Amino acid sequence: MAWLNLLVLLFCSSFGFANTETYLLKIPTYYDIPFSKQQDSLPKGSLHDVLQLNGTHSVILDFPIGSIKDQLDRRQDEVSFKNEITLTYNTKEPILKTLLVRINNYNGTTFTNNDLINVKLCWPATSPYDFRISHSYIRTNDKMALSRKVPQELPRLDLYLKIEYEFFGITYDKEKYLSKGSEVGFMLHINKLPVNWLPIPLELYDFILYLVDILILILTQFELIRRVLKV
Repeated sequence: MAWLNLLVLLFCSSFGFANTETYLLKIPTYYDIPFSKQQDSLPKGSLHDVLQLNGTHSVILDFPIGSIKDQLDRRQDEVSFKNEITLTYNTKEPILKTLLVRINNYNGTTFTNNDLINVKLCWPATSPYDFRISHSYIRTNDKMALSRKVPQELPRLDLYLKIEYEFFGITYDKEKYLSKGSEVGFMLHINKLPVNWLPIPLELYDFILYLVDILILILTQFELIRRVLKV
C-alpha cells in the first residue's frame, strides 16, 4: 500500500503550495442590474487595467466573468483569460489596502437576478499577505471621481467585489527585504454558477462529467464486469 500512502502525501502537500480564499454571493432579487454596452468581457489573452484612486484604493472596471461554457471549451482553446493581478505595495509601511473589481453584466446576458457568483482568490503560500473578500454596491461616479482616468458614465449602482489585503511579514533586515515598490500577485477567478440550487465550482465539472462517464460504463457493462471478476 506504499502507492496509496504516497498519493495521500501528495494530496495533502498540495494544500501547502497556495492559499485560497473563496466567496459566494447571490444577485438580489430586486436589484436593478445595470446594463453594460460591451458585448463581452475582456478579449481572451488581454490584460485588464488597474486604476489607482488614492493611496489605499484601486479599481478594475472590466474583468472577465467565467461560465460553464468557458470551462467546457477551455480544453479546445489554448488562450485563456488573464486572471493574474499584480499590485504595488509599500512593505516598509504596511497598511490595509482595497481593490475594487466591478462585476459587469456584459451585453445584459452574463447574469440575472438570483444567480450565484463564485469568487476564488489564490496567492502563493510563501507570500506574507492577508486577503479578505466581500462585496458592496457603489455608485461608480462617487468612487471614481477621484481618478480622471475613468471615463464618465451615468450614475448607477454597480456591484463591486471588494478585496482587502495587507502585508504582515516580519524580517530581521528591513532595508534588504522590504521595499516601497514591492509587488503582490494573486489569481482571481469570478464565475457564474450554472445552477442556483447546487453551488458547485466550475473547476469541478470536468471531474463530475468523468465520474458520470465511469458510472454509465459500469452500469452498461455490469454483466461483463461480473463475469470477468467471477463475482
